[in-house]
Amino acid sequence: MIQFLSGGGAILLYLCLPVALVRKEMARQWLPALAIAALLAHGWYVQNLVFPPTGPVLDLPRVTSLIFLFISLLTLVNLSRGKAIASLVPVVFPLAGASVLLSLLVPVAEDYRSSLGLLATVHALLSILAYSTLTIAALQALSLALLEQDLKRRRTSPLLTLLPPLQTLEELLFEHIWLGVILLSLSILSGALFLDELMRTPGLIHKTILSLIAWAIFATLLWGRHRKGWRSTVVVRYSLGGFAALVLAYFGSRWAIALLWTMP
Repeated sequence: MIQFLSGGGAILLYLCLPVALVRKEMARQWLPALAIAALLAHGWYVQNLVFPPTGPVLDLPRVTSLIFLFISLLTLVNLSRGKAIASLVPVVFPLAGASVLLSLLVPVAEDYRSSLGLLATVHALLSILAYSTLTIAALQALSLALLEQDLKRRRTSPLLTLLPPLQTLEELLFEHIWLGVILLSLSILSGALFLDELMRTPGLIHKTILSLIAWAIFATLLWGRHRKGWRSTVVVRYSLGGFAALVLAYFGSRWAIALLWTMP
């Protein structure tokens, strides 16, 4: 019952946030409070469902909900810093609500109800934090591409009113890429402690290889930014390329493991 109350409350609050954004007076007064309430409800839901006393439940629906909790938290932090990208609000928060709904509707597979040790839990949380941070970076890269397209065509669209200046958007993008790369590095280093399990599980091998590819792409982007001053189209391509590798690593490997478990 607690799960349905907290999960249902989070869904309703997340759906109210885009409405608050549309009504500017309401956004100024109620959007931060609604976002905090949604995150508290979502956090309570995750704490009860994903981290029960029997051990973490990290199947695909629960992990997706946990990822969107962190993404929503990053969005709220940016709101509080005055660096919010308003165009992300109607994207991030409804998707967060959808992730809660998915985890409510899809039952937990018994194979995932295993207890993880402390190091394995830390590794999993670092991976989720890295993925969440770089997801925000990918959304910002898409916003950057759309903003540049509008500016080149010299047209005024609703998007321009929701985005910060181009330079501010780029600075915010690289803040998240730096943070994401640090978290991804820690995740990869902590994963090296589980080499025996890695060699026994094909899905984890794929995850590690793709995570290393994503790390290399983002590290190359940071080097190019620092040494060669890469901007605009190059930044967008590397950001989305690294994110695509992460999507395959975090979600593709889970589907591979689930498929192996169902094979006779």
